[in-house]
Amino acid sequence: MRMTLSFLVGIFSLGMGIALDAQEPEKISTFQLRIDGDVEINTNGKKQTVDTQTEVFYAWKSKGEERTLTLKSLGVIVIQNGMEVSNSVMSREKLIAYENGERLEIARADGPDDLKQTLTDSFDSPLCTLQVDKDFAERSRKVTAGPGAKEFVDRGMIANGIFCHPPYRKGSKSWKARREISMGNGGIAEGELTYRKVAENSERYEVTGTLTNEKYKIPGRPVTMANAKYVVRGEQTYDTTINEWVSAKLELDVSFDFIADDTTFANANGTIALAMDLQMPESTSSK
Repeated sequence: MRMTLSFLVGIFSLGMGIALDAQEPEKISTFQLRIDGDVEINTNGKKQTVDTQTEVFYAWKSKGEERTLTLKSLGVIVIQNGMEVSNSVMSREKLIAYENGERLEIARADGPDDLKQTLTDSFDSPLCTLQVDKDFAERSRKVTAGPGAKEFVDRGMIANGIFCHPPYRKGSKSWKARREISMGNGGIAEGELTYRKVAENSERYEVTGTLTNEKYKIPGRPVTMANAKYVVRGEQTYDTTINEWVSAKLELDVSFDFIADDTTFANANGTIALAMDLQMPESTSSK
């Protein structure tokens, strides 16, 4: 079960839209991403439930055609069969964990070396830099995270931080964009999502589509994820005055199988409710 929980935490644990004029000041926009997952796992007729509640704060720093992603904080609660098995919050300053009703807090300065490196490299440090085109579509990506952030990168924090910030096709009523979302442990489900304007005088867009991964071998384990499918539906809102995707409310119907020795030994089905909201747009300098 440890493998399954690790995988599921990876799933639920994650803006374009800055004007590309090089004369624009540098801008930092901070976002809150809330991901609530409810998954049922069936292993040889035995059913288990895993619920996750994830809250991520992340920021995009933008100037011209360059965008840099940083992670501000991450909180994850995991509930298995109705019982809380994990509850923690991490930021650059500290780790807070709750176990058996007790609160444990470790400041970065007082923690062991591996925790110091994890907090230093993962939070308020650049995870990746994107080069984007005039429609804010990604042209190239460079991962800049330090070694302490490897677990967060492997678990898909970059993919999830980009997910709600697709290209914006000004003047178009509908377009498709390639998107990807973390499956955990380095796995990615990907595909095309359609963005369709809800009304002529609105910047609300209906979002639909399916992301898939036919087969993904979990590194270091004799288990393969197979037939992963994420059916996406919901809405996102774009603000043309600040050129940002400022909110998203999406639901994902999720299903996948676990395979070992060419035999399917478990399958999972559930839903993910995903909500993104802009917290703070800020111009920092013109240099």
